[in-house]
Amino acid sequence: MSLGLTVSVVITTCNRLGDLRRALLSLVAQEVLPDEVVVVDDKSDDHIDGSIFDIFPTSVRCTLLVNDDRRGANYCRNFGISKVTSELVLFLDDDDQFERGKIRVIRDEYLKDKFDVVYHPAIIIYMDYGISYQSFPAENIDFLSLLCSNCVGATSMVGVRLEFLQNNKLFDERLPALQDWDAWLSLAERSGAFKYIGVPLTRYYVKISEGSISKSIDKQKAAIDLIDKKYSRWITSLTSSQLKARNGNINSLFFLKSLLSGDRSSAFRYALKGIVINRSFRSIFELLSAVFGLRFSVWCRSYLQR
Repeated sequence: MSLGLTVSVVITTCNRLGDLRRALLSLVAQEVLPDEVVVVDDKSDDHIDGSIFDIFPTSVRCTLLVNDDRRGANYCRNFGISKVTSELVLFLDDDDQFERGKIRVIRDEYLKDKFDVVYHPAIIIYMDYGISYQSFPAENIDFLSLLCSNCVGATSMVGVRLEFLQNNKLFDERLPALQDWDAWLSLAERSGAFKYIGVPLTRYYVKISEGSISKSIDKQKAAIDLIDKKYSRWITSLTSSQLKARNGNINSLFFLKSLLSGDRSSAFRYALKGIVINRSFRSIFELLSAVFGLRFSVWCRSYLQR
């Protein structure tokens, strides 16, 4: 890393040694290498040791942290954050990969316009279908718009200035899901300066056959309840149109989780509810997706971006 900004990458992993190796390879391939890589292993059954870092030059500080017990992704990310020493922390899930220019682009943007939080689009890749499309986060972020939906993205698409974090923690370990949305809310609530970079810098992989998608949305509903309690005073200040948008976005989240898990009957019910909440192109598209399935939904998103 050249002078001007130091960067650490925190990777959490559990029983995905092959994916982890590919994630690390995407860091070695960076046009500008990170200053530090911290891997937190949540007591994998796989044997993981320091040899995973043999691909890095000695100029990159590498740390492997192994939990004695399974603690979950939120704890692991916070644990990793507590050990980093660089100015900026980037997050990478073990089954995702950085594009080659990511660290260079972020470094250059920071030197031009300093920020507390940086985020960007990703290429969403459905491995089972061989189909991909680009995500489109909101270009301008404020707390109330973020309260209505996670318009930033997942953890692998975000970086945070270490000095801006309180007690070196970011992720609420009580949450069973949606920890990324809650984390960005906590940063926005403290008036963090969000910087949008409009090019996809992460490859985000979705593996339906792996069974990583929960077959129940109970965790999402429990997480929504906790988020509602944490930000209740703000939610009550939303206008009727903002509340309507928020309810529609949460319903769309439940629809998507149902569709990903293969529960098309539940997806159909959420799609119908979405039309009742707000008849729009999105709600009609969700209804069609519930009828024709996930492959149809993914193919349409990809086709419309050609």
